[in-house]
Amino acid sequence: MKAQPLLKTVRHFSIQWQVLIIFTIVSGVMLIAAYFGLYKILDNLYIDQLRMSMGNTLNGMIAEVDAEKFKALVEDGLANPKTDIRNDERYSQLERWLIAVYRLNPSIVPYAYIHGSRPGEVLWIGFYQRTTSIETATVFLKPHFNRKLTEAYEKGFSGETFIMHPYTDERGTWVSAFAPIKDSQGNTVGVMAIDHDASQFSTMEQGVRNQLLVGFGIAYNVLFILFFTVSQILNRPYIKLAQAAEYIGRRDYKAGLRLLRERRPFIGVIRMILTFDYQDEIDILTYAFMGMVTSIQKGEETIRKANAELEARVAERT
Repeated sequence: MKAQPLLKTVRHFSIQWQVLIIFTIVSGVMLIAAYFGLYKILDNLYIDQLRMSMGNTLNGMIAEVDAEKFKALVEDGLANPKTDIRNDERYSQLERWLIAVYRLNPSIVPYAYIHGSRPGEVLWIGFYQRTTSIETATVFLKPHFNRKLTEAYEKGFSGETFIMHPYTDERGTWVSAFAPIKDSQGNTVGVMAIDHDASQFSTMEQGVRNQLLVGFGIAYNVLFILFFTVSQILNRPYIKLAQAAEYIGRRDYKAGLRLLRERRPFIGVIRMILTFDYQDEIDILTYAFMGMVTSIQKGEETIRKANAELEARVAERT
């Protein structure tokens, strides 16, 4: 029967490449998680800053509105719906203020409203659209209904309300903020609101994602090159041990020992940094391997001498 080999012959695959594959998988997963985590943090930070800015704008707008005049303007308008409101200085003053706010920040559309006669309906008191027209200059008490903002419109009468998830209507894409206008008694007489143009949000988000992607891509490549270089340096002693084992397997002990005695790169630098001499696992393995080779050499030399002596004795007797 033919003897079977003790070790099956298979393709060689370096430990270095096995480690690099593991590093690629693990670091890839970690960088992807970090990428989305950082993107989420930046996105939330931007939304929080925008929310604060919109809130400050609303508070500043309400601070310049005389709630008592606003209340009287609404009551007079409801009582006399056919009156040309454009001749009312209270209305003109409110409109001038809304226009001034818009001109200070053209990305927002300021307006004010009160409850309408139907559920979810509001009545414009003042409104400044991105594109002005004759109609939008005279929108006093004009009914308006927006299914997407019905809940927010109502919450605006109770306190500050924000819609920070962009929504789209016939005018564009927006995020909005609402706050109540209160008289001296603390009663809500209307709501001041702003719609902030969000049409560029998707472009901005894509830009942030692209920049993060480039940054993380560069970082990943730098880490991979660094890890590859370090792994080559650290893996070199193991390669030498494997090569030495091959020489020894072919009984070329001198070549094997020569490889084992070669100095490892950067060890001197590390020892200078640490300021003391040391042995690591590779040193211990190398010295043990050298001791084993020396013992094998001595054993084989002893066997050769014994064989030579035996052959000499046999020759003498014959």
